[in-house]
Amino acid sequence: MTTEKRVAQAMEMMEMGYACSEAFLNVYCEAYGMAVSHATAVASGFAGGMGEKSGVCGVVSAAAMVAGLVAAFRGGAVAERRMRTAQWVEGFRTAFVGQHGETLCGPLNGGWDPATPQGRLSIRDTGKAPLLVASGIELLDDLLASDGHGV
Repeated sequence: MTTEKRVAQAMEMMEMGYACSEAFLNVYCEAYGMAVSHATAVASGFAGGMGEKSGVCGVVSAAAMVAGLVAAFRGGAVAERRMRTAQWVEGFRTAFVGQHGETLCGPLNGGWDPATPQGRLSIRDTGKAPLLVASGIELLDDLLASDGHGV
């Protein structure tokens, strides 16, 4: 699947009410042997900055999950896969911070509290969350492609 198709699919999912982490992981999961229902369940705890506490952005968390899936799919010893995953996660985090200045959900979304109905609505109204998801997909695809492991 192309980056553009991933972004479009993630945007559709967000319009249907999926959280950033869920939409992000879902556009990669099936290519790496994970069912969408399982990906949604796994990623749901990372929504709103880890349990809606404005911690690490769900995009960043989901990118780390995808990196682990890609490394596992590529094979190798556990230690090798973990090292490869850590390198990809650090590369992604660095690029994400370079683009957005932050990895925390709260500041990225204007300080709104994702645990409240008003906060969730305000975050959606800003339109920032879909931009973060789209940017994250582009960053991860570029990172993996530049490392010879396109998805």
